[in-house]
Amino acid sequence: MSLNPSKTQAIVLSKGVFKPDVFLLGNTVINPATCEKSVKYLGTALTDQIILNKEETVSILNDNINKVVKTPYLKSDQKLTVLNTYIWPILTFKLQHTPIDRWTVPFVDDLDKMVRSAIKQILDLPKDIPDAALYSSKNLRGLQVFRFSWEILIQRLNLFKNIQKQGGVIEKIKDLDMEISRCLTTLNITDPENINAAKIREGLRTQEFGRWGRDENERHWSWVVQRGEIP
Repeated sequence: MSLNPSKTQAIVLSKGVFKPDVFLLGNTVINPATCEKSVKYLGTALTDQIILNKEETVSILNDNINKVVKTPYLKSDQKLTVLNTYIWPILTFKLQHTPIDRWTVPFVDDLDKMVRSAIKQILDLPKDIPDAALYSSKNLRGLQVFRFSWEILIQRLNLFKNIQKQGGVIEKIKDLDMEISRCLTTLNITDPENINAAKIREGLRTQEFGRWGRDENERHWSWVVQRGEIP
């Protein structure tokens, strides 16, 4: 593999801190990346901290969704499969590596709204269909649509648990137990024992099904009252 030092930058870290020091690769001097200008590593923008460009993230998702929605070459069920299988990992990788306090709940909710809107458009669903119907499991007559607000935390949880199993230097510089606890709390999971991604998703989808049932029951009684069929 050849390397052009003039077109290469080194990300130099010392005890977890970004350092503007030159990097020697044999006798070759490679200039360091600096805090003043962001660099990308594995698709993640960095200075001395991870950067989340929210406008760029929304734009990427919007462009990809529009391509799927507008293409005449896929059937509705195929479009749904593309959205559920291929679109969300593009952003989830970036978001799962971003500290929780860098992305806000309204921002992630906006991403989920974009997906829900696309699903309704693809399947020609009524606009007032409950969100819970989209997220409930297919076994429970739902559409089992992915949800960013879940998946980001599930992937972070998997990441931290795998790091714990491997051990090593990251455990010494990052409080993994605290990060895992934050993920579980945000997902409203009270029993973290023997938990895995599949069980978490199943539990969350079951909760959505329960919410769907309650919503439909409230709708029914509201309709009955409006018609004056009960006192």
